[in-house]
Amino acid sequence: MRLALIGIGHQGRHHLKFLREVEGVSPAYLIDIASEKAAAAGEEYKIPFDTSFAQHLSEFDAAILAVPTSAHFRIASELIRAGKHVLIEKPVTATVEEAEELMKLSAEHSVVAQVGLPERFNPIVRKAGEQITKPLFIEAHRLGVFSPRSLDIDVVLDLMIHDLDLLHLFMNEEPSQIEAVGIPILSHQIDIANARIKFPGKCVVNLTASRVSSKRMRKMRLFQANSYLSLDLAQQSFSQYLLRPNLCNAGFPDIDRQEYHPAEQTHPLREELIAFRDAVSGRPSAGVSIERAIPSLRMALGVKQAFLLS
Repeated sequence: MRLALIGIGHQGRHHLKFLREVEGVSPAYLIDIASEKAAAAGEEYKIPFDTSFAQHLSEFDAAILAVPTSAHFRIASELIRAGKHVLIEKPVTATVEEAEELMKLSAEHSVVAQVGLPERFNPIVRKAGEQITKPLFIEAHRLGVFSPRSLDIDVVLDLMIHDLDLLHLFMNEEPSQIEAVGIPILSHQIDIANARIKFPGKCVVNLTASRVSSKRMRKMRLFQANSYLSLDLAQQSFSQYLLRPNLCNAGFPDIDRQEYHPAEQTHPLREELIAFRDAVSGRPSAGVSIERAIPSLRMALGVKQAFLLS
């Protein structure tokens, strides 16, 4: 698969790092409107580079979009109409309507269109999914240190979107109520946000996302009948506490703790790239389609709307 990487910023560099580990993929072109970025990456990785992809459409089969969100719809539309498969970085587009239009276009042109939500490929997420029954309370903290990137979007579409996507994966339902507060700290966008989300199934969720913290954290805790699950997504560790009846202990249950660590840590972004390659090759793929990414985008926009009402 001849691949063009469009956007050689922070996330684009991450893609470049792992693309070299994915068999069956050949980076054909590096594209960035900043000529110095394109040249630096092209010379470092010995890959042809340019500031525009329009004149190179015949030289690649698929593309990764790691450009600012505001440009996703325009560029993805052009690529899809040209018959190119696309992997679009989260949150896919700026609006649900744009995402739905891309979904329609990809079907019309028979191309693969997936969304970059790598947390879905975290082995801890897969393990937790096997244990989740009916959560009643979920709490998540996704904190990062400030970096002058992705400042065209706020922290909700930058960071919280990952936990919103996991919520939909675990709950498989749309929220019934969203309350949120957000504050700009170091940029003109919201840099730290908290959302309280209620679901029809009675689950209440409390999410905090910050890109101005002193340390990095990616943790989620889920409480359900007779069990408590703790996920450290960054460290790829999983703990579960189960209540076991014990009639000999004055009626108090025993607490059974189980730990899980993958035999070998895998990087979710690498697994995401493999899933995209498999989908383009016509093989079964765990990649996130635009259709499956729309619910998290809708929730994220709901959080942003709640800012205006708080």
